[in-house]
Amino acid sequence: MEDEGKIVAVAIINQIQADEYKYATWKHSAKDNEIMVLHGLAVDPYQKSKGYGKAFVAFYENYAKRHNCIALRMDTNVRNAKARNLYRKLGYEEIGVVKCVFNGIPDVQLVCLEKYLV
Repeated sequence: MEDEGKIVAVAIINQIQADEYKYATWKHSAKDNEIMVLHGLAVDPYQKSKGYGKAFVAFYENYAKRHNCIALRMDTNVRNAKARNLYRKLGYEEIGVVKCVFNGIPDVQLVCLEKYLV
């Protein structure tokens, strides 16, 4: 995401679920082609409190709808209270915590979040 020519937020949006997601108990069942995943949303810390995180998630949701996805999934670290609060406010439900080695980092606790569009 750019604002006035500067990158203010980044993430990956695709239909590839992290391997760790197989250990989550998802509330809604959906086929792989009906699931969109938001990976690693990061907002420039010098641009905080300007609504970029919320705007990026809105873009993600619209992108998923345009691709006929009914289930939105993402994760964040259990210690990332700010992200967890934002996602809750945007209607995402925390469905559980998966303890794992994530990207080579041991003892990570991923909070898995889900939003169903139907």
